[in-house]
Order: sequence, then structure tokens, then C-alpha cells
Amino acid sequence: MSDRIRNRMRSAVYSMAGIYLLYLAYQLFSDGTAEGSGGDAWWILIGAGAFVLIGGGMLIFGLYASFKSWKEDHPNAPKKD
Repeated sequence: MSDRIRNRMRSAVYSMAGIYLLYLAYQLFSDGTAEGSGGDAWWILIGAGAFVLIGGGMLIFGLYASFKSWKEDHPNAPKKD
């Protein structure tokens, strides 16, 4: 497998994992805050916040790597000045 294909697959996996972590954070927040009380609710919020930060970072990194790979494959693409 070539490096170009491997990089594209890696960026797609990062993006999908980021989306999944954001989905888990949403599920954890929506289900956990309704059922949790007291100290449990704070841990649920901290966990959901960590999932949002990590998932958002993975999604942004995956999209950036995908865009970078696309620009390398299309050298004649219009550039911003």
C-alpha cells in the first residue's frame, strides 16, 4: 500500500473516531446528567468534556490531514492570496 493511500485512510479513521467520541460525549451528557446526582454528575460532565476535547481535536486533525493530502494531489488548485 502506498504512503498516499495510507495517509488518506489514517485521516479518515481520525475523522470517524472524532465524530464517534463527540457522539459518545453527547450520549454521556444527555443520559448521565438526567440520571446522575451529586458527585456523579460532576464526573459525568468531566468525562463528557474530555470526550468533546479529544473528539474535536481528532476531527479537526483528520480534516486538516485530508485537506493537506488533497492539496498535494491537486497542485493546480486555486490558492488563497
